[in-house]
Amino acid sequence: MILSFKNYKIDIEKSWSELMALQDRNFKFKGTFEDTTCDGVGIRGDDALWIPFSDSWGIKIISQNERYQSLQNCLNTIGKIVELQKKTTDTIFPVIKHYEIDKDYLVIVMQNMGNPNKNISVPDYIPTYDKENIIDLLQRDPKDTSKILDNLTYLQLCPEDEWYKSINLISGKIVDFHRFTVMPNRYLLPANNITPDELNNIYGDIVERYSSVLDEHGQPKWKGKIYQGFSDGVKKFVKQRGGKV
Repeated sequence: MILSFKNYKIDIEKSWSELMALQDRNFKFKGTFEDTTCDGVGIRGDDALWIPFSDSWGIKIISQNERYQSLQNCLNTIGKIVELQKKTTDTIFPVIKHYEIDKDYLVIVMQNMGNPNKNISVPDYIPTYDKENIIDLLQRDPKDTSKILDNLTYLQLCPEDEWYKSINLISGKIVDFHRFTVMPNRYLLPANNITPDELNNIYGDIVERYSSVLDEHGQPKWKGKIYQGFSDGVKKFVKQRGGKV
């Protein structure tokens, strides 16, 4: 199979369908990338090929697949990510150098993040046995979680359900993002025309009501500390949405 695009030409021994059916996800390729010739080993995903043509850059090639959204919708999602990268370098996605639909494929030239390297930071005071269990059980470093949530919320994306796995999240960057969908409804809470201040007052009343219910030791029965930042979160979210809830 020869895949020929605007500035890239890739020669792979097997056809696309044969690659997708292989148990071994690795395959050999030869190619010309912006006048540079090289060969190496690529990796096939469930619906895409990853071809690293240098230590810094690689090409992801995605075919049309009825199981997922259209390539045009994928293109729209990537466009939003690129717009974010123009505003800040501190994103959860690899740097995207170029992207386009060419023939029946979506082509993304993007930063090569290297091999999966699950790296979980665990405080030193955690006992060794517990530390090993934490590293084994967690898919991603907790310190990356806030940034991930902020980026997904800002872009109003619905992530594909395997983005958090260690093979898809490398060095704090989500490399398997092409099937994310733009879904504003995911982030719109039905507020029935209630203003942020009214929401905050409703929340305060709820906290006061539950806090007044005490146990036999005179302590509040309600253990709702996880929600204590809700009111500030509502105000921040509404501000980001331009006053819309």
